[in-house]
Amino acid sequence: MPNEFDAVGKFFSQFGSDCKVAVEATRNWYWFVDLLQSMSIDVTLSNPVQTKAIAYARVKNDKVDARMLSRLLENDLIPSAWIPSPEERRIREMLRMRLRWIKIRTMTKNVVRSSLAKLNVKLKHTDIWNGKGGEELKDLVLEEPYQEIIDECREIIELTSYFIEIWQKKIKKAVKCNKEVLNSCKLLETHPGIGYISAFTILYESGPINRFPFPDRYIAYVGLAPKTKGSADKYRSGHLSKQANMYLKWIYVEVATHVIRIGKGKLWNYYQKEMHRKGKSVAKIALARKISTDCYYILKDRINYITFLERGTRKRRAGHASEKTGLNDPCQD
Repeated sequence: MPNEFDAVGKFFSQFGSDCKVAVEATRNWYWFVDLLQSMSIDVTLSNPVQTKAIAYARVKNDKVDARMLSRLLENDLIPSAWIPSPEERRIREMLRMRLRWIKIRTMTKNVVRSSLAKLNVKLKHTDIWNGKGGEELKDLVLEEPYQEIIDECREIIELTSYFIEIWQKKIKKAVKCNKEVLNSCKLLETHPGIGYISAFTILYESGPINRFPFPDRYIAYVGLAPKTKGSADKYRSGHLSKQANMYLKWIYVEVATHVIRIGKGKLWNYYQKEMHRKGKSVAKIALARKISTDCYYILKDRINYITFLERGTRKRRAGHASEKTGLNDPCQD
């Protein structure tokens, strides 16, 4: 069957709305799921990684996969994935496109700094992209091919900055009528290091926060939970899992980087403590993990960051008080 609207629609029309369909979450599932849902067909989006773990087979082709999905669906064993609405997917694509342009701009800036370092060229200004620093970089005269490299990179940086600004305006316009999203963003923006675009990214990439019953599940989805290998009573933490929402992971690491640049507050103190114990790289990931946990509770309990901190302080005080009075002593029972 060709991947065309008419052919797929004609095939499924013979079953009517009284049928269920399971489809793996491949890169092109959008149009297929939308088409079936418009025909009032019950669609389940299967998580490919978890499905493979459940239904491992030596012989693997499309027919085998389809038969296995059918059996899992029949027995209600499909590891399902969240299906965002078309509007949510539209805004997610905007946010993701903006992030792609930011990554391209960052990579290009690194090329410029690398070229200057190769020639041991040191500029007076730290910010070489804006203001007097940008003028100094523009007036710089270097030997070939470094001059051409820097000139081309400057053009790419200007172009990507323009696209980033355009996408930011489109995102803000797309969500301005959604009061629920705006209220949630305002709560997230009370957290240090989180701006309105970061808040939108966290919201739309996370989806309904209630689908994560515990913060550990959310941290694993974000990709900030290290792999753990254990045997008997011995456990060892490894690298971060790549099976995660990489857009969420990237934004939380960026927020952590911004918090580190601010250089003050409770989160900075936490980073300093972790850095002395485990080093800068591990400490930054630990900080990003802590920020993702904060955001989980902010969204789930619908509170701002100040209230979140005060609630934690009250719990700690209550714990200290109960220890003094012996309420937590098992011998009192």
